[in-house]
Formats: sequence, structure tokens, C-alpha cells
Amino acid sequence: MKKEQLILWTAIVVGIVSTLANLLQFKEVVIVTRLLFLPLIYLYYCFKANKISVFPTLILSLFYATDFFNFCVKDSLMILIYLGIINYLIFLNFGVKDITRFKLTVINVGSFFIIVSFIVFLYVNVLDIALIELSVYKIWISVYGIVLALNAIVAAYNLNYRNRLIDLVYFFCVATFVFTDVSYLISEYYYKFPILMLINYILQLLSYFFIVRYFLLKERYNFKKKALNNN
Repeated sequence: MKKEQLILWTAIVVGIVSTLANLLQFKEVVIVTRLLFLPLIYLYYCFKANKISVFPTLILSLFYATDFFNFCVKDSLMILIYLGIINYLIFLNFGVKDITRFKLTVINVGSFFIIVSFIVFLYVNVLDIALIELSVYKIWISVYGIVLALNAIVAAYNLNYRNRLIDLVYFFCVATFVFTDVSYLISEYYYKFPILMLINYILQLLSYFFIVRYFLLKERYNFKKKALNNN
């Protein structure tokens, strides 16, 4: 078995243990496994890509910092908001760079409009719930929501008009961001649905895998592009 495969399977086992611990409310086990999961996913990326890249390292480091402050530091909401804004802005940059020209069709425009409208409507309406409780942070929470919504718009745009595997994975990344943030707001400031909290936790772990998968695909596409340009 290759090193990256061994690391990936180890990460999967840690992720399963972490999810069960979260379900059974074993807080200490959750903290340990959660802080172990992301470094394993990062190691998988490094071995699979055979190099260390700046932006994947930066993004995953910011998510690791988010996990640390979320699970280990009390009253860290403002720090979490700052980290989220920075991370989503960096991620948005890659989505914008992936944008290409497209041919307008009624089906493409219609499906794009439906996806974006649903995401924005969902997030804005749930965001109002949080702003009632967190009016002090209104400006920064609004900025956070706008940046996340822009990611969703770009992801839907690329998936509709180009529809490559890398666009699908980018869309999965953003979809997990949106769902986990929305379900977090519902659980914290409206009502705690156990099944929703469980799905939230699983998707948080999956989002890290999607991020790594996205950058691995990007490395492959960039390599192919260079090869075509050289020919």
C-alpha cells in the first residue's frame, strides 16, 4: 500500500471515530481526533501531490486554526469570523480564476439562477436569526455571509457553464461550507436538531477532503495545460 493510501485510510478511521465520539458527546475524544484529522488529510495531499504548495497549505492551516479555536478556546466567535472571511476570500480567488467565457442558453441561465437564488435565500434568511442574537457583530457577520454567497455564485456559475470534474469538486467544497455554516446557525440560535448536527459534523470533515481533492485536480489540469502549451 502506498504512503498516501495508508494516510488516507488512517484519516478515514480517525474521521469515523471522531464522528462517533461527537454523536456520543465524548468531548475529549472529539477534540483529539478533530485536531488529528486535518493534519492527516494535509499529509495525504503532500504525498499525493509530491510537493508542498503555498495556498493549499495556507487554506488548510486556517481551517486547522478554526478547529482549534472552535474546540479549545472559549468566546472565540470574532476570531472564527475573521478566519472564515480570510479563508473564503482565498478560496473565492481560485473560483474566479477558473471562470471562462461561455455561451448563453435558456437552460444554463435558468438553472444557474435557481441554484444561486436558493443558496442566497437560504443563507440570508438563516443569517437574520443569528443577527438577532449577535447584533454586536452585525457588520462582520454580514461580510462573512456576502463572501460565502459570492463563493456559491462562482461555484454555481462554473459548474453550469463548464461542468468539469474540478468545477464539481469546487461546488462540493462551497456546498459543504454553506450547509455547515447554515446548520450551525440553526443549531446555535434556533433549535438543535440532532440529525442536522450529525450531518453538519460529517460534512465539516468531508469539506477538508473536497478541498484537497480540488487542489490535486488543479495540479493535474495545470500540468496538462503546460504540456499542451509546450507542444
